[in-house]
Amino acid sequence: QVFAALLGPLALAALALLLGTLPAQPLQVGSIRFEDVRFLFAALILPLWLGYTVLLQRAEEARRQRPDPLAEKQAAKLEELLLEFRAMQKQQEQIVQDISELKASKAKGEAAAAQEQQIRDEEAAIDRLHRELCGASGVLVHRFPAHAVQGTDGDLWSTPVFTACGRLWSIRMGRHGSTNSSTYFCLLPHGHDDRLRCVLLFAKRPGRGYKEWSVNDWPPELAGHPWGPNIPAEELEEYKQ
Repeated sequence: QVFAALLGPLALAALALLLGTLPAQPLQVGSIRFEDVRFLFAALILPLWLGYTVLLQRAEEARRQRPDPLAEKQAAKLEELLLEFRAMQKQQEQIVQDISELKASKAKGEAAAAQEQQIRDEEAAIDRLHRELCGASGVLVHRFPAHAVQGTDGDLWSTPVFTACGRLWSIRMGRHGSTNSSTYFCLLPHGHDDRLRCVLLFAKRPGRGYKEWSVNDWPPELAGHPWGPNIPAEELEEYKQ
């Protein structure tokens, strides 16, 4: 193709050189006289060269219009690779989606397991509390009279004896001294040296609820002796009815 494209210009150049070597002499053709034969040759060759150029261009256009088997094969291969890439991309997206679903399912399972464990822990704590309080009575109610609450140094008051955990107890109330502004409410064991762990609930005025005092720090060395909370005077005022 390159050779055919260059053949026309090369042939023209060769003819030009050839004409340049010819002598300038007149030529008589019939009644027509040419002063220089080179012009005659040029006039004959130029249409031939133009026709050759036109034919060459048409052949090139026809060649371009013809389908290229190699290009079609390459295009088909490219389309096949594109389809494979799209399939791989879709497969990768499906894998990512599956992994996300697995993570979500795992997180949901862990959350459910944590919730179940929390429920089991709460149930175990309730069962433990029931076992610890199985020997106590939850219906023990004692009323402290006003004169006992307003008593002075040395005045004591005690509740009736009651049973808890198979032992006899009572609650003793009083003050440690005239300068002491707090009032003690002590558990007093009767006939034994055991200790009791319990909760004392003090009722406030109607509509104000209750106050909870825990008795859970009875020292072993004070077993058999009274033990309970000391309530400040200003707080004791909240319990007066």
